[in-house]
Amino acid sequence: MSRQKAPRNLPKITRFLIDLGADINATIYVYGGYFYTIDLLKSNTPPIKASVRNEIMMILEEKR
Repeated sequence: MSRQKAPRNLPKITRFLIDLGADINATIYVYGGYFYTIDLLKSNTPPIKASVRNEIMMILEEKR
């Protein structure tokens, strides 16, 4: 059983948070380095399994 899960409405949540002012260029320190949201999204399996990765990447790219 996987601990990480991506909800199918994650694109809607992403847009909501961005509309409220979330910084899409913010970084987080994980795995020994600093990463952008889109970098982690590209390498994370749960959004792929939920078939939402590409839509979220488009949202992030259009808001950059």
